[in-house]
Amino acid sequence: MNKLQELLDARNQALTECRSYVDKKETSPEDETNYQRAFADFERLDRRVADEKAFMKAEADAAESRAKIEDIIRPKEVRKQEDHYQAEIREFVTHGSDRRGLWIPVPESRVNTGAIVSDDGGANAYGQYTVPEQWYNTVQMHVNAQSGVLACNCTVINTTTGNEINIPYLGTDASAVAGVEAVAATETKPVFTQPVLNAYRVDGFFTVSKEFLQDTAINSEAFLREAAARAIATKVAAYAASGTGSGQPAGLNYTTEPTTAGKTAAAQTTFTSDEIMDLYLSVLDGYRQRGEFVAGDTAYGIMLKWKDDEGRYLITNPTATENATFMGKPIHSDAGYQATTTGLCPVTFGDMSQFWVRWARGLEFTRDDSAQFTLFASTFRFAAWFDCVLLETTAVKHLLMA
Repeated sequence: MNKLQELLDARNQALTECRSYVDKKETSPEDETNYQRAFADFERLDRRVADEKAFMKAEADAAESRAKIEDIIRPKEVRKQEDHYQAEIREFVTHGSDRRGLWIPVPESRVNTGAIVSDDGGANAYGQYTVPEQWYNTVQMHVNAQSGVLACNCTVINTTTGNEINIPYLGTDASAVAGVEAVAATETKPVFTQPVLNAYRVDGFFTVSKEFLQDTAINSEAFLREAAARAIATKVAAYAASGTGSGQPAGLNYTTEPTTAGKTAAAQTTFTSDEIMDLYLSVLDGYRQRGEFVAGDTAYGIMLKWKDDEGRYLITNPTATENATFMGKPIHSDAGYQATTTGLCPVTFGDMSQFWVRWARGLEFTRDDSAQFTLFASTFRFAAWFDCVLLETTAVKHLLMA
């Protein structure tokens, strides 16, 4: 029974009670009191019925509008393709087909800051997310939840291949001097460098019983997607924060590299708001305007507890949709960042669009039924290909503990 029907029934009951008193030939003071109460209930319920009808109409109008927008953004042909992919994934996971491998493509894009787009070569290339790409986006969601670095406005490149990418970059700019009459100009030599983006594999596997996979009461496809996404995200977050750059991605917070020191704290295990302001000011204004803070968990806790002389917190409280901010700049916490300890760098600040992230090939998800044959279990292997590098080392700087 829906809510409107419940209200209608309650209103009718109140109306019936009112009529029972009106139809009486003789009424007592108690009857009059009961009548007034019943009539008040009737009027209240009548207003509720009118409100509920208005709500239902508004919801119906909104649903119709959403459907029209959906037809524009995701045509019926695309939705039909998504249904096909969903059925394909479910068959693969639950042994409904004989296939052993599932390839989940990375949406193709080049130099898209904070964006994931699909490239189907058609007129509606942007925004057409098939179910495999949605699986890929699930990984992205977990990555952003676990990595303070990658939750920033990094520059993201998605490629369908894993070939090495050399990024031409002006390492040392040209310079000019004040000229003197009849004196030759001063030579200047801009120097170009080529930071490299590779495609390092992040992988894992788990074993799941056949009974679990084929139990229709359990959404096994969603379970496996979340498990694989969390595993990949955890490792990628660790690389983005503290990858050494030697046989693995170059993280933003590996010892003192690749960033430079913007401020050295006076203490060994804590720092002040003034020192973080100095870190902020150490970055050039152009980078500062787009700047973001990233802090380790301990450093983030120190910042959140800062108070003014009147006991008011200096950091705006984080919400479900917005980060905490300091001096108007967002603060991201990252568990992979260094501790607030002597000689380490627990906080960075700067223009994170200079931190480039590459996702390559796609997500591989493979099932093998032979390794655990006698246990009636299947092994699922998953992998993603990832790399990152800071292009401009002066765009992001760190706080160095004494």
